[in-house]
Amino acid sequence: MKKRTIALGTMLMMVVVSGCTTTENPEDIFNRSKTVLDESTESVHFKQWQNLNINGESMNANTRGALHLQPLEAYLISTLDLVDFNEPLEFRIQIDGEEAYVEEEDGTRQFADDIQSSFIDMINPIDEMNRYEPFQESMLMKEIEDFYEVSFRTDQEQHIPLVIDKMEQWGMIEEELNEDLSDVVEIERIDMVAFIDKETYELYQFDTRYRFTVELQGDLQQIDDQQSVIFEHWNEVGEDLESFVYEIIAEEQRESEEDEDEETIQD
Repeated sequence: MKKRTIALGTMLMMVVVSGCTTTENPEDIFNRSKTVLDESTESVHFKQWQNLNINGESMNANTRGALHLQPLEAYLISTLDLVDFNEPLEFRIQIDGEEAYVEEEDGTRQFADDIQSSFIDMINPIDEMNRYEPFQESMLMKEIEDFYEVSFRTDQEQHIPLVIDKMEQWGMIEEELNEDLSDVVEIERIDMVAFIDKETYELYQFDTRYRFTVELQGDLQQIDDQQSVIFEHWNEVGEDLESFVYEIIAEEQRESEEDEDEETIQD
């Protein structure tokens, strides 16, 4: 009788514990992070790394900047390393709502209309996350240290719209050609991983990789695009975006010099 009482008590405890434990699926975590971005985020600083390889020729880009999300304003510094140039090209870019400008020696030049909207979409983290909204049921999740790792991976034909959307970003195709391209795109792999803070649900890191082939105007293009973005300083960006970006750069340089001095002392 005593053993039965203990067993019953253990079972009741397990029921109570399981009843108090809430489990969220990947799309719930992903959507909560988007809600934080959309409703609770005023500003953020980010660092982005990209490698785009087309038929063996690669481009590396490192971009950093500060954003005000609503309305969208941004100041960016982007460094491009291209095959045809001996030295990297550096650009300073300003975004004001639906308009983007690049700084030049004699002032600023507005982006071309057909590039402007696509470029702005790439910068806005909410827009980037929204691309995967139709496919949330296919997401997976695991917990690592302080983050939820929400991921999406596919090589299926039904996800070709993601590839077409990405190509529109790069200005490779016109919107009216979308239907025709569905038959000439072959996905090797699409990977998306979002690292989301367990406590705040803020997006810490967003990584994507697109590997696919597409036939354009009779030519077969093999494309491999990798991007990684880290977000930091949530709601800490001041009104002067440009000054904030350079303050962060100066702070990072000071920390790097201090680390080097410590290593020298230890040696």
